[in-house]
Amino acid sequence: MMASQLPAPHPDRVRRLTAINVEDLLRSFRVDHIKIARGIFRLAARGPARWFARQVAIYDRLVGERGLAAGAAWILDRLDMSVSARDTHHVPDAGPVLVVSNHPGLGDTMALAATLPRTDLRYIAYRRPFLQELENTRRYLIEIDEEDSGRRMAGFRQAGRYLDDGGMVITFPGGRIDPDPYAVPGAIAALDRWSESIAVFVKRQPDLVILPVLIGGVLSRGALEHPLVQLYRSRATRQWTAATLQLVLPAYRYANIEVTYGEPLHATDLRGLKRQAVLEHTRDAMRTLIVRHGLPDYYQESS
Repeated sequence: MMASQLPAPHPDRVRRLTAINVEDLLRSFRVDHIKIARGIFRLAARGPARWFARQVAIYDRLVGERGLAAGAAWILDRLDMSVSARDTHHVPDAGPVLVVSNHPGLGDTMALAATLPRTDLRYIAYRRPFLQELENTRRYLIEIDEEDSGRRMAGFRQAGRYLDDGGMVITFPGGRIDPDPYAVPGAIAALDRWSESIAVFVKRQPDLVILPVLIGGVLSRGALEHPLVQLYRSRATRQWTAATLQLVLPAYRYANIEVTYGEPLHATDLRGLKRQAVLEHTRDAMRTLIVRHGLPDYYQESS
C-alpha cells in the first residue's frame, strides 16, 4: 500500500517525532556538543528527519488498525528493506516462548514482527522518547528503565507474568546494538555482554521455550563504505553511523535482512543448572547460528 493512499498522520505527532529524530542524528554524528556544527547540521537534517517521522507515524497508525505484522511489513517496504526468514518451523505455535536475538539495529525489530507466525509477542525495550510517541506500538512493548533499577526489575517481572500467561517475549540480551553478523566482525565477541536475566525466566516458568534468533543483513555495503563512516575509529561507531546514513540517504537504503530461527531450548532441560550455565547454553545456540550464517571473521572484537 502506497503512503499516499493512507490518511495523513497528525501534524503535531510528526513535529514531535521530527524533533526527536534531529537530536538523535546530532548524537549519531557526534556534533551535538559543537555549537556551529550543531546549527548547520540541524538545518540539513530536518528534511530527512521529517520524512522518517512521517513514515513512522503512518506505520504506527497501521499497527493500530491492522496489527504489528502489517505495520512492520509496510515500513520495511518504505525503507527499501526486504526480509526473508528461514526455519520458522522452530517457532512454537503456542505456549510461553522467550525469543533471544542479536540486535544489529535498523529494521531488526520489524523483521521479527514481520516473520514471526504469532501475534501475541511483546518486546522488552528501554523507555525512549521516540517510543513514547508511538501509542499503538507501545502496546507491544514491555518498557524498562535504563537508569532506575527498581523500575527495570518491575519491567522484567511484567515480562515474567506475560510468559506465565503463555505469551511470547522478545529480548535482546546484549543490551545495546550488536555487530551485524553479515557485514562486520564481532558478532560472537558481543555474546559476552549477554545478560543472565535469561536464566531468571527459566527458573520461573517450567514450560518455557527459549528460541535463539539470528538477524543479519540490516546494513548496506554502500553505507558501510561511505567516506564519512570511515572517519570513525571505533567499529561500533562506524556501524551506528552507517545505519544512520542508511536511514537518511535513499541511495544507501536498500538492505536484504535475513532472520534465522534456531533450534529451541527447553526450560525442562535447563532448570537444574546454575544461571551462568543456562546463559552459556543459550550463547552456544547463538554461536552455532553465527558460525553457520555469519562472516568468517565473526570472532573478532566488537569494539
